[in-house]
Amino acid sequence: MINPEKPDGFSTQIETWLPRFEGQVDYIIDIDAASIQLWAGGMYQNVNVAANDFDYDITGWDTGVRLNAAGFTVTGAYSQTQSVGADGLIGLSLSTSGLDEANVNATQWYTEAAYTTGQATFGLSYGEGSQDEHTSQVGAAPEITNTLLMGFGRYRLTDQLTLLLEIQSFTSDMQSNYSALIFGTKFTF
Repeated sequence: MINPEKPDGFSTQIETWLPRFEGQVDYIIDIDAASIQLWAGGMYQNVNVAANDFDYDITGWDTGVRLNAAGFTVTGAYSQTQSVGADGLIGLSLSTSGLDEANVNATQWYTEAAYTTGQATFGLSYGEGSQDEHTSQVGAAPEITNTLLMGFGRYRLTDQLTLLLEIQSFTSDMQSNYSALIFGTKFTF
């Protein structure tokens, strides 16, 4: 359970009687020097827009698989959602109001391949999020497709400190397209 969702920020007009419920089941199969990880998850929350006497649900499910063998990792995942949108960010529309995504059907998927040798990992991933056009009494959302292609590298300096490098290419029907070169660090404690 997590805190109630307020799709349009703080508001006395939006009520969520219960926290959002989320769950995931993972299963790992070890086969000699390889492993297969399978997962499936889901979420649910009801939202009431009191000012419009309108209720809707935030729902979704996802599934995925990750194969590890000889330093190689291949991952694939797929999800279907309602009231989330193409961005996969619940209650946050990057183009308009979060309420515009009420009852919008969307799918998100990605695939990733990586290779780890010693302390270094190198990989490539591609993902896509799309949503259907939908109009409700609290807003309207257009049909959108977003894509992200990314190459990445990580180098673990210590158990706590990892250096990161990402090269990204993002395209969208609604947002600005961009390419980025990102350097960073990750500190785990």
